[in-house]
Amino acid sequence: MSDGKAAFRDPFSPLIEAAADEVGRSLVHIRVQVMTPTYAGLQPATGVGSGIVWDGTGHVVTNAHVVDQAGIVQVRLADGRHFPAEVIGLDPVYDVAVLLLPSEARPFLQPARIGDSDAVRPGQLVVALGSPLGLEKTVTFGVISAKDRSLLSPSGHPLDGLLQTDAAINPGNSGGPLATLSGEVIGLNTAILATGQGLGFAIPSNLVRRVVEQLVSGGRAAHPWLGVVGEPEVIDPVWVSVFELPTDRGVLVTQVVEGSPAWQAGLQPGDLIVAVEGKPVEQAGELRRELAGRRVGETLSLTLIRDGRAMERQVRLAELPRALAS
Repeated sequence: MSDGKAAFRDPFSPLIEAAADEVGRSLVHIRVQVMTPTYAGLQPATGVGSGIVWDGTGHVVTNAHVVDQAGIVQVRLADGRHFPAEVIGLDPVYDVAVLLLPSEARPFLQPARIGDSDAVRPGQLVVALGSPLGLEKTVTFGVISAKDRSLLSPSGHPLDGLLQTDAAINPGNSGGPLATLSGEVIGLNTAILATGQGLGFAIPSNLVRRVVEQLVSGGRAAHPWLGVVGEPEVIDPVWVSVFELPTDRGVLVTQVVEGSPAWQAGLQPGDLIVAVEGKPVEQAGELRRELAGRRVGETLSLTLIRDGRAMERQVRLAELPRALAS
């Protein structure tokens, strides 16, 4: 420059461009046709969403609510080729679905690199890709605003452990990737809070991976179940000191479902759960998150307070009843 000063060099754009380019090769546009009731009877309607190529054998991952009740599913790859897809597994609990493309699509597939969502930290830069309002291959940029958020899925199930981001997400982004600047997918965009701004949420990749493995192998996902309803509660400081508790907060059990694992282990309304396997829990969402990484049949140790006494209870996890899962 004429004044001798070095020109400003934007350090972020090359990184964003590189991440968008890599992740964009595994991005797919999903178009579904469903039959919706109208005054004239059932009529076909079209919906759109996003997804990612999961592997080279034809599996595509998206949100369950994108393809739920879809009669026809079409997937368009990043290079413009489009193929019919079959829904081979759908999990309404964590809002994850797996599609299968025909064998002729496999030579053109570019699987996403799936990262470790547990390693993500608030403030980390991320990009979101998808088809908001049908606008394909849209890239937005932001940060991880927070981790371990909870909200209800479109099917009414509580979603826990979500990544919160201020990268713009809109209808049509559902099922698309949230990725780091190194090009690793660390979340599946799933929801926004329409009453605010910059409040988007993604299912963490580690949870998506566990669900996808089950859907691919068996067509359904089995989720462990405790069988309690709880509310956060502040613990008397005297109890914390006397019982050397790991936290000064816990989950107050307000209901125990008869026949559930918690019921069989002897938990009662009024019990205060303060830790799972020695790890403190303060919210019902934290208790559910401790279950998310477990397997049906696994035994958990719960630390609780009852009538002023600290005790341990061993709970053998059962599968979430299908009536509740659906």
